[in-house]
Amino acid sequence: MFDFAGLIPELQDPAYQLFFAAHHAGLMPRLTSGRRTATQQFHLWRNYLQGKAAFPALPPGLSPHEYGIAFDMIAYPWQSLADIGATWEDWGGEWGGVQDPIHFQIPGANKYIMEHIAVDALATAVDFAISFLPGIGQASTAAGVLQLFPKWSHSAVLEALSSPASTIVTALRGQ
Repeated sequence: MFDFAGLIPELQDPAYQLFFAAHHAGLMPRLTSGRRTATQQFHLWRNYLQGKAAFPALPPGLSPHEYGIAFDMIAYPWQSLADIGATWEDWGGEWGGVQDPIHFQIPGANKYIMEHIAVDALATAVDFAISFLPGIGQASTAAGVLQLFPKWSHSAVLEALSSPASTIVTALRGQ
């Protein structure tokens, strides 16, 4: 469904190696989330606030997923996530622990976010405001919803339509 391509380059190889270590251990890992748009994060956060989510979600602009510095992965049996998380931490990463056992991120993710938050918060606010404009808002929302489907999850056009300001900021950073 998702792949490691949306993650920052420094995270792609370690994430891939963790996935294959779990696979070779017979744990049937599956990547469930990588980089997310602000729109996708908003939907997850809203579901979390409404009690419709099994795992926590941060508000848009504060999630490491929006910066490509985190990924979510499940494995079977479910209890194996503690071992996978311990391996990730041994390798220097940060794991979500019992509160969010499917979450894996780079060390210092919160600091990384704080360094980017001012510009990204403004872009998120602009994206949110755009969602209320007649016509444009519907197109933005529709593009965000389409990105939830695997076939369109990495569409640059849908990304630009669902989060135009965030797309511009990302392009300017060269990510």
